[in-house]
Amino acid sequence: MTALAVGSVKALLLLVAAAGLSVILRRLPARIRVAVWCTALTGSLLIPLVGPILPPLDIPLPIPPRNAVLDPLPGAIPGPAPTSRDTTTSRAGGLQPGSYATSTTSDASVVHLQHVVWMIWIGGMTLLTARLGTGIWFMFRAVRRARPITEKRWMDDLDHTRRKVKCRRPVRLVMSDAIEVPATVGLWRPAIIVPTIAETWPAERREAVLLHELIHVVRMDWSWRLVARAARIAYWFNPLMWWAVRRLDLEQEKACDQE
Repeated sequence: MTALAVGSVKALLLLVAAAGLSVILRRLPARIRVAVWCTALTGSLLIPLVGPILPPLDIPLPIPPRNAVLDPLPGAIPGPAPTSRDTTTSRAGGLQPGSYATSTTSDASVVHLQHVVWMIWIGGMTLLTARLGTGIWFMFRAVRRARPITEKRWMDDLDHTRRKVKCRRPVRLVMSDAIEVPATVGLWRPAIIVPTIAETWPAERREAVLLHELIHVVRMDWSWRLVARAARIAYWFNPLMWWAVRRLDLEQEKACDQE
């Protein structure tokens, strides 16, 4: 539990620094703030790996000392202070009437609390991992079931915009009624998926949408979003982590619009 607490505090400090830096850089292009948030979220995710080389951060925990004298055991009858003979008997035969519970009970409580914290943390991670996996599965299923776009006007626009943004990777273009807004899916074989209403778009709208989505492909925004969501899964109990992931999404969209 100590390692989890220390890692959480370090991640919190990293996100606070990124938030302050993004405010300072608010007048600069959005792609710079995207880099700030990508660095902070990736660093938060890598804290367990780079922890040994980071400055130590001591967090005092309320753990009683091993020789602390606590409340008497239930049913114990307070008695006079033990003599040297009583002390010897106690060491040899266990607790005597009037004795007190020591750190054994306290240690058991601390261990139980640690188990509860770990179970809650792992439970939250499991739920968010399932949620993320379901979303990815839905998007890839939509791409598989989508209709490939082969019309000449779309292919010409795609080739033109790819040259414009210097995208050298092959990109699939599909149309689906399962989505309402354009999206880019995939890392190794990216696909741009557009809604069926895109058939009525004028040429200017088609080019603008393709430029926007191809910039996502060039900058590998989809992979960075996966990294950000992995960090959110690891630190799901940190509200600032949820806000940071949202800020990254917004800054990525703003950077593509500016481009």
